[in-house]
Amino acid sequence: MTAIKVSVIIPVYNAAISIAKTVDSVLYQTLQSFEIILINDASTDNSLEIITALAQQHAQISIINLQQNGGPGIARNAGIKKAIGKYIAFLDADDTWHSLKLEKQVAFMEANNHLLTYTWYETLQTKTHNKKIILAPASVTYKQLLKHNTIGNLTAMYNSESLGKVYMPELRMRQDWGLWLKILQSGITGYCLPEILATYHTSENSLSANKWKVAKYNWQILRNYQQLSLFACMWYFIHFLFFKTKKYFF
Repeated sequence: MTAIKVSVIIPVYNAAISIAKTVDSVLYQTLQSFEIILINDASTDNSLEIITALAQQHAQISIINLQQNGGPGIARNAGIKKAIGKYIAFLDADDTWHSLKLEKQVAFMEANNHLLTYTWYETLQTKTHNKKIILAPASVTYKQLLKHNTIGNLTAMYNSESLGKVYMPELRMRQDWGLWLKILQSGITGYCLPEILATYHTSENSLSANKWKVAKYNWQILRNYQQLSLFACMWYFIHFLFFKTKKYFF
């Protein structure tokens, strides 16, 4: 049996409208050596019914059914624990990948021995259909990432064979940033594949749209999980506020 190259982890919470399209974007990848782990985070709509049907149709799909809603951090960690792939990648239940994403990113990592990589991506506003291109920096270090999270969760992939399974803080927001920081803290540098390989679907009601909540969870990551001094937390928090203000006005 061929070893699984990539474990794709997708938390699912009340995503009945979008989950089939998201899963299809993985199933249509040109690199087919993957598994899809769908974690139903106690959905109250018919998400479980939909993903159960998908799993019955596709052998690459497995399901974890959580009885209590714990948020994306807990759900993704359940997926990481179950994963058997050399690489671990993440996708949210309303976002999509371009068909060459896995093939190009795995080749990029293996050609350069990179342990953590990410790509450019586009955002698509659900109501207006406005698009915006997000050009991530060519590389990022731990100290750079403390100032601002430049790694799009839907684009990231890490080598679990070399790094081991690295888990997220069990928070409802910013848990992905906490994971990248944990990986980079050991001195590793993250590298960008400079191609648009994913689409992030946004709406006014999305979790990341709530700037005050984002700020609160940013502080928790810095203070409680990175255990930085109060002065260091304030320093990096000011950088975060500056970036958000700049993004809003410019």
